[in-house]
Amino acid sequence: MAEALSAGLPLLISDRTPWRGLTEQHAGWDLALDRPQGFTSALKELAAMDQGALGGWSNGAFQLAARYLADPKPIEKTLCLFEQ
Repeated sequence: MAEALSAGLPLLISDRTPWRGLTEQHAGWDLALDRPQGFTSALKELAAMDQGALGGWSNGAFQLAARYLADPKPIEKTLCLFEQ
């Protein structure tokens, strides 16, 4: 996820990861798995974006990655996903 964000790619993930609040940051979508229509809506929204709008989401993803990679706490939380 950090790699995708650092490449400016917005995420489309479940809300069961440490990567939360993506939409508010224009960095992607963290959606409930029990609501598949949310994933459909997000994909439609993404597919309908023009280059300018996509550029804003790409920048949001890149900026989020920069903040996360500069802060060790989110990285530690991400690593905890693999310890369970």
